[in-house]
Amino acid sequence: MLKQLIEAERKSAEAKQREREAAAKAKRLAEQQAQDEAKRAQLASKGKTSDFVEAARNRVKLWEQQTAEHEKAQRERRAKRDILLFRRREWRRSREELEARLM
Repeated sequence: MLKQLIEAERKSAEAKQREREAAAKAKRLAEQQAQDEAKRAQLASKGKTSDFVEAARNRVKLWEQQTAEHEKAQRERRAKRDILLFRRREWRRSREELEARLM
């Protein structure tokens, strides 16, 4: 009985310690987030952006540019293909007309 009481007391103390550690960790995290928000607000008020945001914007611009270039090249390839197909149809039609005349 005494062993069970001591074990229960020890487990209770360990649980309280874990709760204190979790609360301290949550407090540190909240303080860090508050500092980060204050820093972002300060940078935004100065008209500056963080390096992370600027890098993200640059990646988006680069992606948009590459996409536009790819779409332009694709349109050009399709136009060339359409021209070639049109010419082939015209040549085939004219050849068939000539063969029909000769027969």
